[in-house]
Amino acid sequence: MNAEDYIPVGQANQHIPGRPSRETIWRWINRGVRGGHRLETLLVGGRRFTTHEMIADFIERQNGPAIKRTTARKREAQIRRAEKELDEAGI
Repeated sequence: MNAEDYIPVGQANQHIPGRPSRETIWRWINRGVRGGHRLETLLVGGRRFTTHEMIADFIERQNGPAIKRTTARKREAQIRRAEKELDEAGI
């Protein structure tokens, strides 16, 4: 990890969607949310830092892994294929 990868906690809100307040960031670090999920930080020379990776992990723990959405057209094609397979199997 390079020095450029570290984000001072006071500036972390600029790297999070919705730009939560600094107080919210500190609450996420100290108390966590939804079952105690905390934003990870590291201490470097007496200052707290986080990284883009730690922020992404925190967000993913809140929401679960990203769900791939299928379009209506793809879903219809999947249904047609499944129906065809069932017909061929005589079901």
